[in-house]
Amino acid sequence: MKAIFHFHSTYSYDGLNTINTILRFVQDNAIDTVVLTDHDCIDGYYELKEAINSSGLSCEVLPGVEYKTELGDVILIGHDKLLDTPKYDELIQLRSNNNGYLLVLPHPYDGHVNLDILASTVDVIEVFNSRSNSGKNSLSLVLARKYGKPQ
Repeated sequence: MKAIFHFHSTYSYDGLNTINTILRFVQDNAIDTVVLTDHDCIDGYYELKEAINSSGLSCEVLPGVEYKTELGDVILIGHDKLLDTPKYDELIQLRSNNNGYLLVLPHPYDGHVNLDILASTVDVIEVFNSRSNSGKNSLSLVLARKYGKPQ
């Protein structure tokens, strides 16, 4: 199974990929699952889901958003409605209420505070981010192992 997650479209301030570019990448690389995680925006998810469904590809498109919280960026996967500037505790509560949602700590050593709280309460820790340097990625791996989190 091939999957990609934590990437951005032009719906994010730092995204360069259009939905059509992403669609071609999914098609050309036989991707099975995508989780587009634009910053504080879910519009790209809906457009990508429609594009993939219309193309006839058998690729699952899961909702995801990279939210800016008071502790730093946190990705919520599985919830398909946009939350209005959530506090971190709200994301924890939403995730714990039911339903298969996941919280991911992206690029832990870029723009976060209270890493011990974040690392102990998320479901997954990102250990490689192409925009982080190798030292920060190595520290992220150490953090994930320290807390026994999937990477």
